[in-house]
Amino acid sequence: MNGDDLLENLTRTFERFVVTSNTTAAALFRSIDQFKPTLLVDELDTFIQAKEELRGILNSGHTRATAHILRCVGHDHEPRPFSTWAPKALAMIGQLPETLRDCVIVVRLKRKRPMIE
Repeated sequence: MNGDDLLENLTRTFERFVVTSNTTAAALFRSIDQFKPTLLVDELDTFIQAKEELRGILNSGHTRATAHILRCVGHDHEPRPFSTWAPKALAMIGQLPETLRDCVIVVRLKRKRPMIE
């Protein structure tokens, strides 16, 4: 089973989920706060290294009590808390950033072997 197959199977497991292959920090925390999903992220290796804010949001969401960020919203820039708590499946090639490795269960997948005729 490859990462795409695993994520596709996970979509059948959860009632509420959000799947993304590339996202911004703002879209991520707003989606988590609004939809309360299980977050399924593919191709994480292609965008996580350059986005420290995104990594911080993923990091913050592993315990319900501390899974909040503050952002200013609206014309009057009122501070508003956003929940970042969500179960997550993160698919990528290579190693997770060290700060994310502390709160995950790693499932290593192997490439599918070519079919022999």
